Amino acid sequence: MNRKEWMDHIKSLNIILFGAGDYAKRFYKDFHNDYNIIGCITNNPNETILSVDDIEVCAIGGVEATIATLPDNVFIVCASARAYEMESQLWSLGLIPGRDYCSSDMFRLIASEKKIALSYGVCYMRAIHDCLKESLSFSKDYEIYYSLSYMSRSAAEDAFLKFVVSICDLYLYNITLSLAERRKQEEVLRYLSTRAKKISIPIISSGAYHPQAGTMDKWFNPYGIVSSKTRWGSFTSPDHNVNEMLEKGFCTDAILETISDTNYYDVGWLEKRNEDDMRGYAYAESLTNIKISDYLKENRGIKRLFINESHISNDVIIEITRRILILLGYTDDLPVTSLLSIQLVNTSEVPLYPSVIQGLDLEVYKNNPKYSLFTFNGAKEVTFEEYVNLYCDYCRNMMRYLEEGFFPDARRHL
Repeated sequence: MNRKEWMDHIKSLNIILFGAGDYAKRFYKDFHNDYNIIGCITNNPNETILSVDDIEVCAIGGVEATIATLPDNVFIVCASARAYEMESQLWSLGLIPGRDYCSSDMFRLIASEKKIALSYGVCYMRAIHDCLKESLSFSKDYEIYYSLSYMSRSAAEDAFLKFVVSICDLYLYNITLSLAERRKQEEVLRYLSTRAKKISIPIISSGAYHPQAGTMDKWFNPYGIVSSKTRWGSFTSPDHNVNEMLEKGFCTDAILETISDTNYYDVGWLEKRNEDDMRGYAYAESLTNIKISDYLKENRGIKRLFINESHISNDVIIEITRRILILLGYTDDLPVTSLLSIQLVNTSEVPLYPSVIQGLDLEVYKNNPKYSLFTFNGAKEVTFEEYVNLYCDYCRNMMRYLEEGFFPDARRHL
């Protein structure tokens, strides 16, 4: 079922709103003339009538009691800022996203006269989504939605993703070299309409700029414990050199002196890692529509290209977005200055070792620049020395808390 067929089908059904607050009232005002809204459900037994502009428009029933007797010709719209929790409840009661329900935000997106774009992939695909929304030429034609690819999805989330894929007009996605991830991508692609445009984008990371993170299979900090409410923290990016010295009981001053040595990493070794990175980019790009390795090569030492071992910088994200716009035939009208002024990816910018700056001749990082350290109170600007001091304090404390049994094994959080 394509998007038009889906909308025509919904118009033939009766709609029940899940929620009785401002979202539900706005939805009723905007859509009641075009769709047959017959009722409302909530989990609050004290709510009995939905009133819009002081006019009683429909009765409010309980969720489970209503669902138990729901006829086939009803569609539920979850009208709340917390629609995810409502959708999870409906899934647990046996309903299917897209077929039986969706959020009011998704309904508005589908009902829009604009085409639908889906940006699917790693976190910088969300940043690309944010950049595309700032393009007036793109936004004139498209509404864009983002979905993260690499974290596990519940059955409900998986069903919802496939529904969005099936109705989108433009699919922007990462090509990964991992066989397991490729299989997941191919499964999603099976739901894409043959009429939809596809734009594939390589995953870019750096082993040369941040060698302290080790190989890709070691990109986790065993002492980077995070809160129960988030996967990410300030020090999730590892420094295995520092961790090893902390485990041996080195003081912070000794650690800082060691890794500040401009000969810490061999120049030839760093250049080989950089060459390996460039070969990896070339191979990844042989599978994608968007190329970016030429930009990385031309701007080495001129721009900050990587936030840490696994995240590209604002400059690179903006350039990828610019190339997407050009490929689609749109004007390159991104507000670059304002986009550069915000943190497009919410993670810490890890300072480069002095030996890396000197060995790779990265002029832009010379003269002891400041780096943006992610915290839950906002970004904090720090120098290399300040970052190392904070990293050592944090990891040393977490080591002690782990040893004393205040946390489970940190690896379970990563």
